[in-house]
Amino acid sequence: MRKTKQDFIDFLESLQGKDIFEIHAITNNEYRECDKLKTRFPEYVRYVEYIGEFLFFVNTGVRPCNISFEEFLLYKPICENLVETGSLKKEVLELFKHE
Repeated sequence: MRKTKQDFIDFLESLQGKDIFEIHAITNNEYRECDKLKTRFPEYVRYVEYIGEFLFFVNTGVRPCNISFEEFLLYKPICENLVETGSLKKEVLELFKHE
């Protein structure tokens, strides 16, 4: 039962096309479920951190300070979709232009 960065990327891809409320609910649920498992499966620790960092961004609109710019860019397709649907202001895309 291993969770990797690719699992996180797959998780983000599964959120494509969902609205902001669904994204928040699904991410919150994923965080809670995996957080419970990390004590039994230490390899979940980093995955839970990835989910938590994304949840922080969803809640605040602020880039988490402990992720790389490359990791942050993984959020961009979801944000672009949310801007298209009017769930986020287009200014959020400015965050993805600079490291």
